[in-house]
Amino acid sequence: MKSFFFIFFLFTFSITFSQSSSKNDSIIYLDEVIVNANNNFSNIKTILTKGKQNISFSMRNKGIIISMVENIPQGNINTLNFFFNNNKKRAYKDVEFRLIIYSVDINNMPEKEVFNDDFRFIIKNIDKGKISLDLRKLNLKNYDKLFIGLELLKNSDSQDFLIDCNSVKNNNTFIKMEGMGNWFQKQGSDLKTELIIQTR
Repeated sequence: MKSFFFIFFLFTFSITFSQSSSKNDSIIYLDEVIVNANNNFSNIKTILTKGKQNISFSMRNKGIIISMVENIPQGNINTLNFFFNNNKKRAYKDVEFRLIIYSVDINNMPEKEVFNDDFRFIIKNIDKGKISLDLRKLNLKNYDKLFIGLELLKNSDSQDFLIDCNSVKNNNTFIKMEGMGNWFQKQGSDLKTELIIQTR
């Protein structure tokens, strides 16, 4: 199976939000916690990225990568899952990311961020597999489609982390490196993501 290595990254913990104690600090870090599953499974829907996972993406320089998620059912987005560091033989490093979610304009381009707060999380070098972010406090509901992704906050080495992507013919993924004014479309793959929605 063909694999490509660019950069982004993972962990097997579920996460919730914890605000910094300083009122002047708008950064909100995500703490590692276990999120209990909702017992009412009839009201839970899972949206997966299209395509087949066979690519790992990484990047050296600070920047953003986002992929569009479509056909989101009406309801509250409770959980977002990313998938990282699938090569267990590599030595990864601790990496800090910012969660990025954009609305979608009429041309299927990134429009604007859907929240003003600076939500961050740190992936440890030992974290491998699925990362689950508890988004309930963001109150994300009734979006038909969104661009979802991550921002790498510090320059890194290409070996520091990997994020799983799915091969998709008609993909919709964009990258913006620090200092770039415009989005650059990444061809051939989307970030592998999973949305858990509490429907009505």
